[in-house]
Amino acid sequence: MFELTKIKGNTYNFDAYTNVGLFINKKGQVILIDSGDHKRTVRTFNKILEEKGLKPDVIICTHCHVDHIAGNRFFQEKYGTKILCSDKERMFIKYPDVEPDIMYNGVSVNKKLNPNYQGEPSEPEVFSEDNLPEGIELIPMPGHAWQMVGVKTEDNVIFLADSIMSEETWVEHKLPFFNDVNGSIETLEMVKELEADMFIASHAQPMENITALADLNITRLKERKQLLYELCNENSADELFLLFMKELDIDVQSNRYQTYYVMMRHYLQALIDDKLIEGEFNGLAYIYKRK
Repeated sequence: MFELTKIKGNTYNFDAYTNVGLFINKKGQVILIDSGDHKRTVRTFNKILEEKGLKPDVIICTHCHVDHIAGNRFFQEKYGTKILCSDKERMFIKYPDVEPDIMYNGVSVNKKLNPNYQGEPSEPEVFSEDNLPEGIELIPMPGHAWQMVGVKTEDNVIFLADSIMSEETWVEHKLPFFNDVNGSIETLEMVKELEADMFIASHAQPMENITALADLNITRLKERKQLLYELCNENSADELFLLFMKELDIDVQSNRYQTYYVMMRHYLQALIDDKLIEGEFNGLAYIYKRK
């Protein structure tokens, strides 16, 4: 971990908790794919870059989550690095305090329980034909975040961002975050059809074939949808949450409670969109039941 590894041609991967891609195009531009997950990680990465005489010209932000943008402000202030992102992700990168407000349903006191949801603000630009570096192709991968993108380099290496989670992540967290469950399943089906010499997910080791891991993710998402569907028996969201956590054997700690709760509601929304369940307001709460 914490090593810069050559993947192919001029495409590299900085192996950390959240992988950071590095690509040097034919113009000599140094392009980062995301910027790191923590200040300590960013400092370690920057030291490696300095030793190799590399200065980041551009950061391609796959999405706004803090473990992908922790180095944005550092690199922008130190090198004047240009930061590029999708339109819908821009607000959360420019104003990162907005995201925990959404994650915590406006209960701001809970921000103190998990400050990792909030990064430092930086000044991004929205992707356009004029500012996208040569040798880079963006691949829309919605689901985990609002307008997440994957990145393909001209070395035929694809960075998958958080469209796909490692088996270890599923074992450890049991309910990884996906903003749009059904959209994530669609993206995973698309990922299976991609062709590349190497695939790099943000929280997994590089691999030549992504199909098996994509299928694992699809299976896990569908299993959790089915479980929640079976639990819906005229329950409130709070009642469902307790049942859902018990069935998944998740010991909910205070700094993870709201994340799991929001994630459970995303599964509820997927079932509503599928027209498998419905919610009815009883004067105090919505009660969910199978159709």
